[in-house]
Amino acid sequence: GAMAAQEGMVPITREFMEAFYSRFAVPGADEGVAGACEALLAAAHRLTACSKSATLAPLEREVPASIDQNMWRQREQCEEALAALEVAPGCLGGVEGAEARAGAARAALKAVYDQVTSNQVRAKEKVLEMIKEFLPNDFRGQLLLSQKQRGEDRRAAEVEALEKAGGSIADKYALLWRQQQDRRKMLASLGSSSGAFKTLLSYIAGVPQALLDFVTTINDDNGPLSVQRRLYGPALYQLTTFATRLRVFVCAMQDVACRGGGAAPSEEDLALLESASVLYQAEMGKFLAFFREVFEKSPFMVTAEEARAVTGEKSGGGGDEPERVEIGRAAEHAIQLEVEGGTAVGWDWREENERDCIFRVEFTAKGAPAQRLMPDITAGSHEGQFPAPGAGVYTLTWTNPDLVWASRSLLISTLNLPGGADADDAGEA
Repeated sequence: GAMAAQEGMVPITREFMEAFYSRFAVPGADEGVAGACEALLAAAHRLTACSKSATLAPLEREVPASIDQNMWRQREQCEEALAALEVAPGCLGGVEGAEARAGAARAALKAVYDQVTSNQVRAKEKVLEMIKEFLPNDFRGQLLLSQKQRGEDRRAAEVEALEKAGGSIADKYALLWRQQQDRRKMLASLGSSSGAFKTLLSYIAGVPQALLDFVTTINDDNGPLSVQRRLYGPALYQLTTFATRLRVFVCAMQDVACRGGGAAPSEEDLALLESASVLYQAEMGKFLAFFREVFEKSPFMVTAEEARAVTGEKSGGGGDEPERVEIGRAAEHAIQLEVEGGTAVGWDWREENERDCIFRVEFTAKGAPAQRLMPDITAGSHEGQFPAPGAGVYTLTWTNPDLVWASRSLLISTLNLPGGADADDAGEA
């Protein structure tokens, strides 16, 4: 990795990123892009000149100065345009070859939608792979991954509920972007180790401080990733404008042809629809291939092995040593963990000589009686986890059933994992 090649583990500063990203030149735009954008805008205005439709409203939206948000915006524009193109061939004006041209446009827009989506999924997977390398190979690592999955399941359920309630495509993408911002805030909190995240950091041993400092500033206007925005942003922003104008043009054609109130789409309009969509696919495909290569080589994609080589950490993560507890005859030991809603609690314990203890897990919500979360377990060791049903206190209790002879010597590890610890996006400005 680029970072490990430096003298030790260097801070990932804006200057460091400047030196790295300046080696990669963003591919130049096809000379036809500017002309296609102008033609789409002029055609959309002409088609809606006699209509009171709100079709042109998306043109008023400012292109965001964020690579990540532009990717989401382009996904949205493609989906909106595809929805508008799912109209009967008769709505395209009855021009000969209309359906073939519309089909070519649909294929191009669907290809861009699929490419952007797969790039986003791959970026998340790469970051998750990196994080997993640093995790301890025990209940704590499993708990973090389970918590992360619960967070993703919750977000997917929110989107599904919105769609079932009749939410629009615009509503869906507004929700998806809010969810993405929440992930970023969680990631920054992880890096700054504020509040409950100190617990989390105490067990992800081996994650280099340089990486934590980096995610702390990931959202900053002048942070390390501002270099990406400056070097690569303008090319992507132009393509977002292209996508928006293409979507508006498609909606104008649909609106005019199906509802009247203006001139019907002409053969030239349909030719523009096809040529602009194909050009947009080619240009966006070129940019995505470039950006994927840059992301794969980015200096924050350091491996755990590289990090440990320069920091001297041992492999496998680690965290705090288990707590050693002696429990006398017929005595008990309890640990209480305060939690908020969404927090997950995990444990891993064993009696040094595998002698049985009675183990109990209870949860007490604020102002409510304790509830037992599972039947008492009689064993010499146990590992498990529970997500907190709300704010309250978990109580883990071990009882020595031996009334006469032996005490019990337990080695206990517990983890109280905040609900925000499922953050996993660190790749795009």
